[in-house]
Amino acid sequence: MSRLNPAISLLALTAACAAPVGDAAPGAAGPAADTGVGEAVDPWSVCSENEGGVRITAVEETAVSTVLRVSWTSAEAGLGWLSWRDPSGAVHATASPGEGTEHSALVRGLPAGTDIDLVALVGTATGTRCSPLTPATIGDLDSALPAITTPIAGAGALDGGFVMIPVLTLDGVWAGILDESGQLVWAWRFELPDAAWSSPIFSVEPDPEGLGIYLNYQADRANTDGGLMRVGWDGEVLSHAVVVGGHTDFALLPEGGFAMLGWELQMHADRRVLGDTVIEVSPDGTQRVLWRSFAHFSFDSSQHFPHGFLPGDPEAEDWSHVNSLRYEPDQDLFLVTANLDDAVVAIDRQTGQSLWSLGTKGGDFAYADGQALTEKPHSAALVGDDVLVFNRGAYDTGASCSRATQISLDAEAGSAGQSWGYQSEICQRVAFLGDAQRLANGNTLVVFSSAGVVEVASPAGEAIWRAQTGVGAGFGFGQAVPTLGLVERW
Repeated sequence: MSRLNPAISLLALTAACAAPVGDAAPGAAGPAADTGVGEAVDPWSVCSENEGGVRITAVEETAVSTVLRVSWTSAEAGLGWLSWRDPSGAVHATASPGEGTEHSALVRGLPAGTDIDLVALVGTATGTRCSPLTPATIGDLDSALPAITTPIAGAGALDGGFVMIPVLTLDGVWAGILDESGQLVWAWRFELPDAAWSSPIFSVEPDPEGLGIYLNYQADRANTDGGLMRVGWDGEVLSHAVVVGGHTDFALLPEGGFAMLGWELQMHADRRVLGDTVIEVSPDGTQRVLWRSFAHFSFDSSQHFPHGFLPGDPEAEDWSHVNSLRYEPDQDLFLVTANLDDAVVAIDRQTGQSLWSLGTKGGDFAYADGQALTEKPHSAALVGDDVLVFNRGAYDTGASCSRATQISLDAEAGSAGQSWGYQSEICQRVAFLGDAQRLANGNTLVVFSSAGVVEVASPAGEAIWRAQTGVGAGFGFGQAVPTLGLVERW
């Protein structure tokens, strides 16, 4: 990566700060923008030659104690950046919104208790000015959070990135972020004011603008509120959308807006039967039901299904149990998984029609050699022309372990076979959720949610990274991300 050249620092800094107001989006240019000329140096080299006119005035903990808000002033108006150096010597940077003489930015992505050195930069009409070095220490985590250990920590397993993941305990629920060492570097406790029940959060996604994290919470019955929150790095709720009956999982959409799973209740004779929907919410808040499990699956009245799944409606029978939602932008389709028929269903986003399905009953693909390729699937994602599925397995009988399975599809022959698979060396049997995600480096993130275990598997099917909680805690769906809205490290 090329870095800022002191001779043209203003040009590089101005170009970098022309990005959207707020912290730099993942991958955005920063003080290390590619100027195309001169020797590559980091901003600390710039500051050693240009110190003056900039002063850090405050370093404060935010509502998320591992995030610091740093404020600084400059004698001349300009575009501000904050840079910090961690104990490893790596340098990070993030932007201050807008142009002026008063600036602020958020330090993030570091474990509790980390000592750092701060330098504030401002690009002005006369050059890049910097503050004197200021030491600071990252705050402590919430003491109610469970301990997380990393018995396997292979270097580069996450390519230096992070894992966003809900942390679930009987004493509280947090949206959390783990670094590659397995330490929590960010945790926001979820509490819904005036809620009729204490909803968990199961799914998180990074804010595309690099300003924080999205998380969902679920309704306790089909006619009460679930929703989606956008939470800034400092713990401030930036937006909050309500989805009646919303539950379990959501997917952000490229033009803004999102989709979420919803519940739908139907009466069949005197039976209250719970099905599922996919609800799309546009950026202006307009909602439409895109897909219904009652329209895709046939209800068999001779079968009976578990009661007690909905906290607010214990008499409802948990029928289709759709449990994950994934948007695939290249094909403009959604993938959902369902306990019913061990199904994975592809849904056309424009029409809401089911394009194809995998499953033990009535799917479009026959499983080769009688393999159980889908068994209580709880996540699905396209990997090229294949589908990567997390199979919860037969938790109730203990007949199989939870596992990640990559399935190759032959549309012409109407057949499917396993092309890759992974299960933990310790047979994990997951009672709820579970997730698998292929990473850019070819490794696979596998989350054994109720077991409180997150692993990274190599292409050879070996565990090269593992983070785990103690007894009494678990995880939601996981999401690996390369950065937390920061400029790349030097």
